[in-house]
Amino acid sequence: MLIAQDSPLLRLPTQLNPKQTLFFDGIRHAAELADYAYTRLVESLTKIAVAASQREAQGSYTAPFLDAWAVVDSIDRLRGLLRLAPGVTSIPRSDGQPGFSEKTQVIRDLRNVADHIAERADYVIAEKSPALGAM
Repeated sequence: MLIAQDSPLLRLPTQLNPKQTLFFDGIRHAAELADYAYTRLVESLTKIAVAASQREAQGSYTAPFLDAWAVVDSIDRLRGLLRLAPGVTSIPRSDGQPGFSEKTQVIRDLRNVADHIAERADYVIAEKSPALGAM
């Protein structure tokens, strides 16, 4: 469980203004959805891998694909909510390492191409990229 039962995100202070409440609630939802979808994805992929190792029918890849996409979409939503949350400021890491936004930029790029494939067709073709994913 990504968000602990005693997390402040589950008990938002009443003194927050409505916009802050909306953003923090959205952050919680995005984190919970990513966590839930990731857990299901791991379970599905494990079943597929075990079936393949035992040369059994592997079933459908639809559910794991949808769960993987839910993780991508939730992380992208989380990035936007964190970036635009009222009263939240970005503080560079003290160790000089990339932060959450930098580490998840690849998620944003993937989501933008997949969700806007028609508008980005020329770019995707020029980059010799597939419609979804990376080569």
